[in-house]
Amino acid sequence: MSGKVKIRLMDGRDIDIVAEMEVQIFPSPWTKKGISDIVLGDSYIKGIIAELDKKIAGYGFYWSAGSETYIANIAVDKKHRRKKIGEKLLRYMLDDGISQNISTAVLEVRKSNMPAIEMYRKFGFVNAGVRKKYYSDNEDAIIMEKYFLEK
Repeated sequence: MSGKVKIRLMDGRDIDIVAEMEVQIFPSPWTKKGISDIVLGDSYIKGIIAELDKKIAGYGFYWSAGSETYIANIAVDKKHRRKKIGEKLLRYMLDDGISQNISTAVLEVRKSNMPAIEMYRKFGFVNAGVRKKYYSDNEDAIIMEKYFLEK
């Protein structure tokens, strides 16, 4: 990795690249319109970008409501995996939630996605249940949660 990873909020110039990455990374990608609605609309969902050498290396979507942060999506370009970019995106999301006094972070992950599951466990997430046939290809999702101490 030649440069430093920079995390920033997603904006309109990112939509095409993120939509293209979604198709390359996920079997059930978010649509370009859906991404555009989040980024350009008045959405409660936040999109963030991980830049490496001024190019998008990864991104994520999340929101905080009440005492909970929900992590909807973390994606890292295949050529930039194993460089801790996913960890930087996750840390940003958790820190943002903590600044809003959340007590729990929640996400779903494909049961076959062991690299992601291992990363979430490293951050203190624990298994909280299973959503059977959650994904469009009928794969189960593992529900994972991280609990923060009450302030």
